[in-house]
Amino acid sequence: MIFITFINSIILISCNYVQLRYDKEISDLAFKELEVNNLEAQKQVLIQQLQPHFLFNALSTLKSLIQENPEEAEFYTVKLSEFLRYSIKAQTGELVTLQEEMKFTQDYLDLQLKRFNEALTCEFKIPEQLLLRRIPAYALQTLVENALKHNRFTEEEPLTIKLGVEDEQLIVWNNKQPKKATSSAGIGLSNLNMRYNLITGKALEIVDTKQAFCVSIPLI
Repeated sequence: MIFITFINSIILISCNYVQLRYDKEISDLAFKELEVNNLEAQKQVLIQQLQPHFLFNALSTLKSLIQENPEEAEFYTVKLSEFLRYSIKAQTGELVTLQEEMKFTQDYLDLQLKRFNEALTCEFKIPEQLLLRRIPAYALQTLVENALKHNRFTEEEPLTIKLGVEDEQLIVWNNKQPKKATSSAGIGLSNLNMRYNLITGKALEIVDTKQAFCVSIPLI
């Protein structure tokens, strides 16, 4: 009887252990799904915040170009249309190719260059064989916009943004000329970091010095 009782106790403990592990896995899975849904909601909020502010500036620039240079206004309208088309497409998926994101970011920069002229310079150096690697939608554009948002720049003191690849990492670098005050709470960069951590298990690598700001993100 003692032996049977001992065996039954072992079986009962084992069953309880298996049940507890199963319950924990279900709980972890539910938490992960909640985390994914929360990040997706944050991404949509960021998109909705970006578009009205960007459109206001873009349409103001377009209005000036129509009066001053109709040919440039036509070019600007095409770029704006391509930018908005990608914005709609990117909301339906999490990952895009580096080539797609670079095209989107270049359209964004072309629109900004119409506003800032020689106060803004950009250098892209990406090996062609890496263009089909993937990154989260809006990742590159977010980093470029972050540089524009947090720095002051003029034709005498231009902002330079450089994009390259090193050791399977996409690197976005800009010189620093910080604004005295900014209303941003860094939500875009924080959101991107959480999305990367969820997808790859890795965090963004950020190097912030007095002279420059550099972010490295892994290619997928």
